[in-house]
Amino acid sequence: GDEDDDDEGFGGGPVGLEDLERPALYVVATPIGNANDISLRALDVLKNADVIFAEDTRKTLDLLTKLGIQLAGRQIYACHEWNEEKAASNMVNILRGMSAVALVSDAGTPLISDPGFAVLRKVRDELGENFPIRPVPGPCAAVAALSVAGAAAGRYLFAGFPSRNPTKKRREIVQLLRQARAGSPAATLVLYEAPHRLVSTVEAIVDAVEAEGTSRERRLYICRELTKQYETVLRGEARQVLERLGEDKNQRRGEFVLLIEGGAKLSAAAAAAVADAADGEADDSDGEVADFGDDSEAVGAFEEEDEEEDEDIFQRPPGTRRPPPAARPALRGPPGGAGQKRMSMLEVAKLLTKEMPQRKAMALAAQICGSPTAPAPGIRDLKAVKHALKLDSL
Repeated sequence: GDEDDDDEGFGGGPVGLEDLERPALYVVATPIGNANDISLRALDVLKNADVIFAEDTRKTLDLLTKLGIQLAGRQIYACHEWNEEKAASNMVNILRGMSAVALVSDAGTPLISDPGFAVLRKVRDELGENFPIRPVPGPCAAVAALSVAGAAAGRYLFAGFPSRNPTKKRREIVQLLRQARAGSPAATLVLYEAPHRLVSTVEAIVDAVEAEGTSRERRLYICRELTKQYETVLRGEARQVLERLGEDKNQRRGEFVLLIEGGAKLSAAAAAAVADAADGEADDSDGEVADFGDDSEAVGAFEEEDEEEDEDIFQRPPGTRRPPPAARPALRGPPGGAGQKRMSMLEVAKLLTKEMPQRKAMALAAQICGSPTAPAPGIRDLKAVKHALKLDSL
């Protein structure tokens, strides 16, 4: 029948009961740190869904165990950035079988700087615009930060993780700050950042707001480890916050949401000067700096070595994902005998970055070595890498 336009109360059945549609896809938000933040509806969906697709099946299984949810023979499939297209096809076939499917990320709301977009696009394309895709709302780090930091939250511009390349990141931050300031009122800029890139990102923010001359009005807020034991919020002028990061190494550990207030509109001359400064810095750059990000277990090995060279680079938090073993091709032994040098994964990846983007280099290095601590016997040069991967060209 027709919807009741006068019903402004709470819908659904009795609290704690969820009669799942079949077929349907449920996009389920999960806690960003404190397991008690799971919603009653999310509990019901995770208990009763026929199949679960998870960014990291190990993390999701740990969460289900904490919540007292048993799979009881149900399947849980991986759906992450390395296999999203394949996972999407698998999900469509399962949904065609009249199943209720739950999609979850490692933490927070799927698709918000997390995998899932390709999945939803595939479901819409294959099963039609009217196929039921149901949100199960809940935790989101960006919204949690806006709710407690003290920055203006009426308008905000969410940009997720900035570029991993330092030069591109500085230019990108200048552009985002300009976009956030363009509205009336101006918007608060919201960014996510990993621990080993936090300092360089804050330095880029400091340079941008000082070039604008708006450092006093565009206060910076760093929300760390929200909902966890060591939750903190640093706030102040960007340079002051940067100095506090330098004084306390613990403030550079964990997971971060950065908020930069919108500030007032710049004059045309001031805006042009800021843009020129960012472009000039890019022109002076010697090229991309290798930065392997936080999307692999192998990154821990990179960061441990980086810590010895630069105290501003810190290990990522535990639990971030690594390239799945299924993605590794069968390898044949590289040429050479037992007396050859045994290169580490870090050395192999650095060798590969001369020929390809850093993310691909990381994935191929993982395929050769298998783990951050396993050496690659006989790998001494790019030719040996190609041989190990059975590639004619990279």
